Amino acid sequence: RENPCRGISRNKEQGRDVYVHDDVFWRVYSRAERHIQFVMLVAYLIGQRVADCLKIRLSDIRDDEIYIQQNKVKTRLRIKVTGLLQEVIGRLKDERGQQMHDYLFVYLGGRQSFSGKPLTVSMLRGGMDRAREKAGVDKQAFQFRDLRAKAATDKDELQGVEAARELLGHVNQSMTMHYIRNRKGRLVEPTK
Repeated sequence: RENPCRGISRNKEQGRDVYVHDDVFWRVYSRAERHIQFVMLVAYLIGQRVADCLKIRLSDIRDDEIYIQQNKVKTRLRIKVTGLLQEVIGRLKDERGQQMHDYLFVYLGGRQSFSGKPLTVSMLRGGMDRAREKAGVDKQAFQFRDLRAKAATDKDELQGVEAARELLGHVNQSMTMHYIRNRKGRLVEPTK
């Protein structure tokens, strides 16, 4: 008997091709709650997926490096904690104070009963929705997951595709090029 699904074309999934420009990022950042601001900055600086950012623990930061094992492909990375990343993590630790758990990102605002709880995906989604609404930015123009592509694109522009590949934890450059391709456009010189 012949397979009844033979000859049926599948739905082609369209990937996002959005580059979050700095002015849009900072507009949303300025309207975001403090705990969302921290996650936005760290996610951009380390270029990891949403789940990989939220699962970072203080114990994962040793010898000025963040040790990460990515959920999706199990790639292990060590990201140096220097410059702006060091400053942001230092401020985050100071503001969060003593917590009963080891998670880096916690809910810092709202009712006291929720204060200090580990930040979840739904808390992040709600915080991003509120920040975008206050900033007047459409959800299609900026989603939290776009920060990974922004990090890759900016890293490629500053240090090249190999540096972007290493930051994202890809095995080869073809996947990194998928993140970078057409996000911002190549910077070229005029004729004269």
